[in-house]
Amino acid sequence: MSASIIRYGLCSGLLYVCMVSPVLAYLGAGLKTPGLANPHREAADCSVCHVAPEDKLKSWYTLPSTKRKLVSGANEVCLKCHTPGMGHGVGKRPDMNVNGLPLDDDGAITCATTCHNMHIRPTENVLQNRFMLRAVDPQLCLMCHTR
Repeated sequence: MSASIIRYGLCSGLLYVCMVSPVLAYLGAGLKTPGLANPHREAADCSVCHVAPEDKLKSWYTLPSTKRKLVSGANEVCLKCHTPGMGHGVGKRPDMNVNGLPLDDDGAITCATTCHNMHIRPTENVLQNRFMLRAVDPQLCLMCHTR
């Protein structure tokens, strides 16, 4: 086995122990309103987050800027239902953004758009699906962190 494979395996294991395990443990307390219908899936109520009605959001003729308008700020929308939890970078302006993750107008990290993608298509990765992550561990972390 090459040293890079060993390092990747160790790095991935440490990331799991340091970041994913606490998140999994935190899930029970992660929602302010347990039992609330999940607005992130196909049969969702789009008005929980978006200003435009569902028919406009699904229309090819609606401008992307109209579709992106939220009922409140990108962080506030999330905090209506979720507690901050792992939002360690929210509001910070990253020194490094390797893959051009979406940031707010001030260049800062937001809950709903930077690390997460609320409209992610299902993947084979269980954690990516569960947390609606833009990428899998450790690639997502390495977009802003060097280790």
